[in-house]
Amino acid sequence: IRPRDWSSDVCSSDLPARFPADHPEYDKINRSFSAGEHVISTQVHYLGVDNRILDDVQPFWACEIYQEGKSIPVVWRCTPLTGYEPRVRRINPQLGWIEWCDTRQIPLHWREIAFDDSSWTEPVSVKPRIGQPEPLSIDSVRCFSHLVQPIAEGPLAEIFGYERDDIPARFYLRDLECKTLPAQGVWRRYDVGRVRLMRPRFVLDVPAGTVIEFAYNETLSQGRVSPYINLSAGPSCNLDHYVARGGEQEFFPLMPRGGRFIELHVFADPAQVKWIREEFIERGYYDSPEGSFHCGDVLLEQIWMTGIETFRGCCEDAVIDNPTRERGEWTGDVSTVAMDIASVGYGDIRLCRRALEHSASCAREDGLVAGLCPGGEAYIPSYAAQWISGCIHYWQLTGDRALLEELFPYAERNMT
Repeated sequence: IRPRDWSSDVCSSDLPARFPADHPEYDKINRSFSAGEHVISTQVHYLGVDNRILDDVQPFWACEIYQEGKSIPVVWRCTPLTGYEPRVRRINPQLGWIEWCDTRQIPLHWREIAFDDSSWTEPVSVKPRIGQPEPLSIDSVRCFSHLVQPIAEGPLAEIFGYERDDIPARFYLRDLECKTLPAQGVWRRYDVGRVRLMRPRFVLDVPAGTVIEFAYNETLSQGRVSPYINLSAGPSCNLDHYVARGGEQEFFPLMPRGGRFIELHVFADPAQVKWIREEFIERGYYDSPEGSFHCGDVLLEQIWMTGIETFRGCCEDAVIDNPTRERGEWTGDVSTVAMDIASVGYGDIRLCRRALEHSASCAREDGLVAGLCPGGEAYIPSYAAQWISGCIHYWQLTGDRALLEELFPYAERNMT
């Protein structure tokens, strides 16, 4: 769920935070509005496959509006956005799908109050197979906006196959010099500074029908961005594809992608491409560290900060294994080094508490707590053992005895 219009300059991240089906959580967003009519425009997307973030839970959307504790009636309308083609290509076996969208088929200005939605239908009430929703036990994930400048650019030409023969290969094999081929478009490459979970948010003015593709990677391969994910354990395709409706338009993926480098390919006459705004939105839980370390040894201080930045880059609604490859919440990562880094860098380490609770709530039938959850559950005895010491260590760092009392029954079954 992604509310887009809380204000003109604030974009809320993907909501809600991940949860086990039996223990769902909801986000609360507080905003002040002037008197009068307002619209909440929400784009809901369903992956339809198990992944490392969430198992294939029955699709639904829930939203309730309150003023001073009282529920406000809302008139809801909905319609399929047919410009999005479903299941064109998996990002990789651990994640969802690339975006493949012909924006010419998306209703123009559908997020605005003046839009006529009288032909849209009313949503159908459902009772999804989940537990009783509770308030989110951590802060909402944050969005950090960063302007970005290209580090390289040039012409491009297509040289490989039909559009969907091999989507990532076609991107990577394009001629980016055009010494012998006539140029068919332009490309730009960007460095966002470090590996992040991010979404490009570009405003371009291009002709109708222009094809635009974003590709992402953690490193450059032969000096360019390869849309393949290293150690992916299967085929990968780390890119998004759009067809422009024409004129000034924002291109902004629904789901964040992992990487440090972005490469943008635009198939249009360079003279007809106007670059209005180039930025990316980083998804993360933490901002700059609250703690610091200084000892006079430059190398040790760099090592300390490397730990902080690595941890920060792997935190969203959970402490994740990697922002590019899988975004999985592994118990072994949380119970060991991540918790210690969090405790010296930040005052809020509830992400670690929530991970320990997830491991317990996703325990196997015989009581072994999960080594990976809530999506793509895996059960690893060594991680189940580390979970025990992780719970105790969290109490040592925070004094939160309530966690030990809450999880003690799970610990007994886990040890058995």
